[in-house]
Amino acid sequence: MSALRQALRALSVGFSLALLGVGCQAVFGDFKVDDTAFDALDASMPSGGANSAGNSSALGGSAGTATGGSAGVSAGGTSAGGMAGMGGMMPTGTLCKANEHQCVGPVLQACNQNHDGWVNQLVCPTGPLCDAVSGSCKTAVCMADQYRCNDKILEVCSSNLDAWITSKTCISAAYCDASNAVCTSAPCTPGMVQCSGNLLQSCKADQSGWQTTATCDTAALCDQKNNKCTPAVCAAGAHQCTGPNLSACSAGRDTWTPVATCDSSALCNQGAGRCDTPVCQPAQFNCDTKGVLGVCNAQRNGYDTVATCVSAAYCSTSPPQCNSTPCTANTLQCNNGVLQKCKADSSGYTTVKTCTNQTLCDASGAGKCIPPTCAATDTQCVGNVLQGCNSTRSGWTTLHTCVSNALCMAGVGGQCAAPACQPGDHQCLTDGTLQQCAADQTGYVTQDTCVSQAYCDAVGGKCKAAPCATNDYQCSGNELQKCNATRTGWDRVALCDTSALCDLPAKKCDTAACGPTDYTCSGANLLVCNQGETGYTQSKTCASAPLCDGANGQCDVCAANTYSCASNVLSLCSSDGQTNPIVQTCDTAAHCFASGTTGQCYACDAGQFNCLSDGTLQQCAADRSAFTNVMPCGSAAQCDATNGVCLPPPDAGGGGTGGT
Repeated sequence: MSALRQALRALSVGFSLALLGVGCQAVFGDFKVDDTAFDALDASMPSGGANSAGNSSALGGSAGTATGGSAGVSAGGTSAGGMAGMGGMMPTGTLCKANEHQCVGPVLQACNQNHDGWVNQLVCPTGPLCDAVSGSCKTAVCMADQYRCNDKILEVCSSNLDAWITSKTCISAAYCDASNAVCTSAPCTPGMVQCSGNLLQSCKADQSGWQTTATCDTAALCDQKNNKCTPAVCAAGAHQCTGPNLSACSAGRDTWTPVATCDSSALCNQGAGRCDTPVCQPAQFNCDTKGVLGVCNAQRNGYDTVATCVSAAYCSTSPPQCNSTPCTANTLQCNNGVLQKCKADSSGYTTVKTCTNQTLCDASGAGKCIPPTCAATDTQCVGNVLQGCNSTRSGWTTLHTCVSNALCMAGVGGQCAAPACQPGDHQCLTDGTLQQCAADQTGYVTQDTCVSQAYCDAVGGKCKAAPCATNDYQCSGNELQKCNATRTGWDRVALCDTSALCDLPAKKCDTAACGPTDYTCSGANLLVCNQGETGYTQSKTCASAPLCDGANGQCDVCAANTYSCASNVLSLCSSDGQTNPIVQTCDTAAHCFASGTTGQCYACDAGQFNCLSDGTLQQCAADRSAFTNVMPCGSAAQCDATNGVCLPPPDAGGGGTGGT
């Protein structure tokens, strides 16, 4: 067993004892410590037991790999913002402090609410860009596979994305071709165009070098082919709402990146870049101070009127209806999350307690507020499954299944980070370092060091005994390369969207069949774009084809925002199509009405009359939602609901008075 494996096992045992039985999952946050994890660490480390210097420590140890692989462990002390090592362990029962962060390779983690473990917040572009002190990702100096010409020096963005490093030294500036990442055999000719980082450049008339013609907002917006800077799609830091879907402007400002799906389009707050909290839950009822009975609307930002009762004392949320008599003294009800008690004189309700929401209000027995399980914006990772606090804060619901545990980000809002590479991928760095995709797909880890880049075989995943041959091609990660004329290294031919799209036999990049977050439906089958973006793969099978929701990447249980009747039970499908809660139980199946986005329980039938206890004659309203007062008959004995008339007093002669 390696020294690292032994150290980690000892560390995990020490934590278990100190925390009196707190499990591995709690101690290590979102990471399950197992032999696979140890093997990945062993493979990426030299025999000394610690990785090469440069990256943040995961567990109080020394640095990680060049592109954010797993980190080592020291015998004591702490790394910057990292978790204490064995020599500097925190007091028993407290693993970390509020607002404390640590970096595990490129993964930024925060101390959880119980201070007994860590939750993933972000995957930074690389390990060195993960800043545990500030609890954020540092801004990258440049982007992966980006080249620029610094006079005659062809520079490439470092694998850590934190500096420009020399790739090649050309004869002069005129021989430096940043767009193709090569030193050319002849100087540039007038009219030639290149992108050097975010600089759009053209060859000088005297062929002495390049002159900048435009400075683009980002490197991604530099369009060499059309000799222009492409206008930015969005402003840095901007957000937009497309229905309930919240997106953020990408780092390159060339596209929108999905952030979250809000509970409704009305709750997507573009200006603040967040999802607003719903006013109410689907099928939640409310009685206002005037006795108006309302039900949570489809957008969940207010209430739609169901009926207007005589007064607040006649309005009931459970069951949701207008009662024919006022509330009984001291009885309890939950009204929009407020626990209420009927006044002693039955004239209305008084507030007992204000609960978190209607679901967490319990009017049974003495009445109580149930503590919420989680905060509205809480997310957690159970292995690679991202879960979010449900809409009533009474439990957890599955949001996504991420590619790996390390790519499950349980920060506020939560997300699955995109994998940095695919299993089996290899890449060759300019210094001859052969790297392989890490097991958790957060980046590359060093596999071997070749004599030079020319001896590095990314296709075979090995160092060769002889340099590449002229006109040899290879795929290094997602970069299509060609052996240079001097057989000293590899020149870029093209940068593909994914490694799977690097088509070595055809010596080209294939066009992506779909985007990384694209879904589609084939009958009842929900399909998701595969990691290589070469096509779609099965995600799940929905109950029926109409319930396959490709736009939102999910199987719905009902048609969003539509009503349905099951016998006398009226239900309203949630705006996300994921739940079909009961709105109301009608007195009969005939009184349950549902048609698309309209639904209600009829309170009465057309032409029907009713008598109140005080003798008021009522008639069914035109919309059949309630009875409306017609006239006072004087007493209950004088009110005739069968014929819709007021009868004369017992000592008076003649017939009754007809109703309207």
